[in-house]
Amino acid sequence: MPRMTQSQLTAHELKMAQSAARKLAKAHDRGLATEMESKGFVFEKLDQREVGAGGIQEQIKTYLKSLGVSCTYCWHRTDVPATTEYPEPDFIGGYMGRAFAMEVKRRGQKQTRDQAGRMMQWNLCGHAVAVVHSLNEAKVFIGGLASK
Repeated sequence: MPRMTQSQLTAHELKMAQSAARKLAKAHDRGLATEMESKGFVFEKLDQREVGAGGIQEQIKTYLKSLGVSCTYCWHRTDVPATTEYPEPDFIGGYMGRAFAMEVKRRGQKQTRDQAGRMMQWNLCGHAVAVVHSLNEAKVFIGGLASK
């Protein structure tokens, strides 16, 4: 394959993602996706929003609520103006006696330098920290807290 410029590569990646989405839709129509899901394969939206209705943060908030009294948390929403001096992680809380700080990012996004520094501070204070890109990653992270 010849070398591509960054814009060509991005267009190529988009075409590949669209092709994969079409194949997934066809597989789902044939019932294959249901079989794959039953074996633990998880399908995630490639273009999922971080905030707002149906966004990753909303899904994680719903999941944390479902854990009941064994989980408590503060959610620092990013769709409203910040009232904190430092860039706080999106979720700070505790689960089964373990403190955690969790930053939510869309796939392909990274923390800012300030966010990474703040997460390091939380980690030095004893919190388990993670940057998650989906509800599934958040579930794995939170589930891992219970086993420690």
